[in-house]
Amino acid sequence: MSRIKVASMLVLLSLAAACDNKKQDIVSPSSVALVDFVNASNASAVPYVGATREWPVALTFQQWSTACTVVQPGSQTLTFKTTDSPPADIASTSATSFTAGTRITSILANNGTTSSVILLPESFTNVAAGSYGLRIVNATGSPADFYVTSKTGTVSGTPTAALGALSATGGTTGANGFLTLTDDLIKISMFNTGTQTGALSTFTVTNTPATMGTTVVFAKNAIGAISPFVVMQCF
Repeated sequence: MSRIKVASMLVLLSLAAACDNKKQDIVSPSSVALVDFVNASNASAVPYVGATREWPVALTFQQWSTACTVVQPGSQTLTFKTTDSPPADIASTSATSFTAGTRITSILANNGTTSSVILLPESFTNVAAGSYGLRIVNATGSPADFYVTSKTGTVSGTPTAALGALSATGGTTGANGFLTLTDDLIKISMFNTGTQTGALSTFTVTNTPATMGTTVVFAKNAIGAISPFVVMQCF
């Protein structure tokens, strides 16, 4: 092979490597925000960042975008739209400032006949072995008390979390969003505010990792019954 051809190949390889490095810099988790879209409503919905569609198919009830959506730092609006042509807005956030290196969970939820979007920062810190981090999201249209007990434990005392409609432990700031609980405390019971009988719904956590927070969303299904589900962190 001639020296000219070898030199040309080396130049091309260098350019390809430079392009790969540049691409990696653009999508590096430290240089962008990562968003997980969750549908806790009964309408099929497609997530958008600004005017850009971010998921190939509509998310139905209890579905979430398993792959993270990359959002460039700065002010953006997150919107859930219908599958119509042209699509119509179901609900959207106000213009929100996204910071590089952060993770956000965006949840479409119903409050009666009105839809809205809950934004929750992912601020989980690893906990000690034998414990796990639990975040409870009340995506129903009513306030409720939540008690976390062992699988066979009884409900008593102060609620583990008292949440308003469309709210979560830690609120939208993410401070103390994940409750640190021991691995035996896995049964979540939801009651009308101020009561401890007649549970509206229960859910048993089956995976309690110490290195990733567990988010459980309580939402109403198509017939109005409360149907909780787990949302895994996007990757």
